[in-house]
Amino acid sequence: MTISIATASNRLKMLSRQLSTSRTSPVSTKSLINDSVKESPVTFTEGVGLKTFTLNRPRALNALNRDMMKLIRRRIGEWDANPSTGVIVSSGVGKAYCAGGDVKSIALNANKAEALQILKEEFELDHELSVLTKPYIALMDGYTMGGGAGIALPAPVRISTDNTYLSFPETRLGYAPDVGASYYLSRLDGQLGTYLSLTGAGVSGSDAYHLGLSTHHVSPSLFPALLARLSDLPTPVTAAAVSGAVEEYTTHPLPRLSEEWRGAHRRAIDDAFGQASVEDIVQVLQHQAEGGNKGVSVWATSTLHTLRQRPPTSLRVALEAVRRGMKMHSVAQALHQEHTFADGFLHANEDFAKGVQAVLVDKATHPPDWSPRSLRDTHKADVLGAYFAGTQRVHGANALDLRSEKRPLHAFRDFTLPSEHAVESYVRGSHPASGANAVTRDEVLAFFKSAHSNKQSKAVADKVQEVLDRCAEEKGGYMRWI
Repeated sequence: MTISIATASNRLKMLSRQLSTSRTSPVSTKSLINDSVKESPVTFTEGVGLKTFTLNRPRALNALNRDMMKLIRRRIGEWDANPSTGVIVSSGVGKAYCAGGDVKSIALNANKAEALQILKEEFELDHELSVLTKPYIALMDGYTMGGGAGIALPAPVRISTDNTYLSFPETRLGYAPDVGASYYLSRLDGQLGTYLSLTGAGVSGSDAYHLGLSTHHVSPSLFPALLARLSDLPTPVTAAAVSGAVEEYTTHPLPRLSEEWRGAHRRAIDDAFGQASVEDIVQVLQHQAEGGNKGVSVWATSTLHTLRQRPPTSLRVALEAVRRGMKMHSVAQALHQEHTFADGFLHANEDFAKGVQAVLVDKATHPPDWSPRSLRDTHKADVLGAYFAGTQRVHGANALDLRSEKRPLHAFRDFTLPSEHAVESYVRGSHPASGANAVTRDEVLAFFKSAHSNKQSKAVADKVQEVLDRCAEEKGGYMRWI
């Protein structure tokens, strides 16, 4: 399913209106809930090996509030320390996995210290999920946005569905993607992460699988059978065993990657969002809007419109954060960075409060009066000082409490389709498994099908073929990276 910038904007408007509505989801997540505790904002079930927590605020699209975070953090700590725990699973009731954090309690909170404390607790939960010693699975069925992505993306096994809509809409709210986004998004292929971070563009479930945001794509009708299969895995359970078990339930055949993420559109994303500054990004988009490729021109025009509606400060912070994220070695580093710039958004200007008020409270159809209004009125040096230097509010006793001795057991891309970087290194001969000789297209395909033999062969082939078509050329029967 293709989700354009305009469609994503409309979807976000609809979301802001739906925060007071509910609908019965076709997903059988209700089966995870005991009727006696269904009023709890988070419900927990404990089998012999399978432990689940389910976000249970469907009228609020399972927006994560402070009480929910405390409940989850306490229980997952108990589960992770229990030798009998095999797998930990998270899910959501209704049409959302989790549509974000309870940002109104943060951005509109007159007590700035309390607002920053709420974010601190959220980031610490995100980190705890990333360093669980037991395999963690996120059933990302439905809206998975902002803070919702923050509790899903730490999972080494992330399951999307046809209902999934994943985005980081923070710049629309006068803020910047946090909850580890500067780490996770910077690990997507090319400049996809930068594009998603600055624009808030939405990604469908099948596209999330192709792009590496999810590791598996499963019909929610199969969740009960999948959970039963996971509960039967012998302990100690490994994430690799979990990934293999989930693969048995993966949708066949998988939808093809949407056109907006491949070919000329994808080259346009990389060309524009690979630039060093927001001004340069805008300049390249202007050239693309005037170019000869009609599809790219329409996309570039729409993207320019989106960026012009975003606050300049948010664009600068989001770009700087994802660029720094590329050099980071852990989610913890990203969370410390995001805690620092969150302090800046709460104290340095009013854009965050204005954005939340306009989008979530007033349901405004136009952006508020950002301050400053244009890129010309902002400077990178000022942004670095106000949003990345940090104050005592985020240092010392106020710093995030992230246990430095705990590290994620698996990398973000361990169970995804092959990355573009892996294909490049194999073609160039720098991959550990490649030799000194040039390789043919068939040899590249055969290698990655073998290396990802637990994945659908066609899905692996489609991913590798798309990368080769876009980034390599065939000369004398051999592939050459361009």
